Formats: sequence, C-alpha cells, structure tokens
Amino acid sequence: MKRFFSFFISKIFFVQLVIAAGLLFVLITVTGWGLAFFTEHNTEVKVPDLTGKSVVEASDVLNRLGLRVEIYDTIAYSDAFAPFAVREQNPAVGKAVKPNRKVYIVLNRGEYDKIALPEVIQFTERNARIKLTSAGLKVRDSSTYIDAIGKNMVYGVQLRNSLVPAGTLIDQKELLVLVLGNGKDSIQ
Repeated sequence: MKRFFSFFISKIFFVQLVIAAGLLFVLITVTGWGLAFFTEHNTEVKVPDLTGKSVVEASDVLNRLGLRVEIYDTIAYSDAFAPFAVREQNPAVGKAVKPNRKVYIVLNRGEYDKIALPEVIQFTERNARIKLTSAGLKVRDSSTYIDAIGKNMVYGVQLRNSLVPAGTLIDQKELLVLVLGNGKDSIQ
C-alpha cells in the first residue's frame, strides 16, 4: 500500500501529469480553432429586404450573398403585392446570419380564393352575416329589402345585381348584398 501512494509523489508521476496537461491544452486549443473555422466564427451576412420581390429575384439576391431560400408558405391574396411576390421573411431584414443559412419566405397567392356561397336563405340577417363573414366572404353593410313577411329574414344573396344560389364559387374580394324581407306581406 505504501508503494502505491509513493507513486503519486514520484518524479515519473509529475512528468506524466505535465505531459497529460500539455496534451489536454493542445487538444482544447486545436478543437477551439477547428470549431471557429468550420462554424465560420465572426463571418456574418446581413439579411436583405426581399419584400415584393418574385421568387426568382429573391433567390438571386440570396445566392449572391451565399444564403439559401426556402418557401415556407403561400398566404391569402393581397392587392398590396404582386401575385407570388414575397410578403414576409424569416430572419427579419437586417438580421446577421452565417453564410449558407436558409431564409424562409412567405409568398402572396396568385389570386383571391374562391369560396362556395353557404346556404343562408331563411336565416336572420345577423346569422347570415356571421355565416358569410366566417366563410371568408365580404357583405355590404346596407341591404336590399323586398316585400316579404319575414322581417330581416334573408330571401336571397346578390352579387353584382343578380341573385346567386348557394354553392356558387365566389371570389373572396367580391362584395355581397343580402336581400331581406321588410315585414310586409306581398299578397295583400
């Protein structure tokens, strides 16, 4: 047992300890330099503003900067942007990223969605408005009234001065007008 403990205070043990510490220092230093090299430490690219650009233009801009593009989503059509133009991006404009990173873009749709007109005949005006707007359609604030006994009961839906049946595909941007009863009996 005495021989075992005497090894820890011998000259050979201290020489080996110094060699091991030196090798550990060299290993940590080389690993740090290697990581800095492979992760391109202190190399940054500022993300440009891609808003309003087409996919091809956005790809060209990002490729010149050493970045990659990924289409994340296509969201509802907006007149404020050209069809299939970039509406949003992540990372945001001006953020610093490393080269060869992905920039996710969200595109504008090519046209408004077409939505099937839900059945709203014999609904109250309030319920019809709720059903149509929740389906994504626009309803004019004022309505057209006809002589019919059901006051504020929906008797039809107009699109550009003509009645449209339920199930008709309508552009999301179109403005619908409800045809309501005025509470007067038309048979009198």
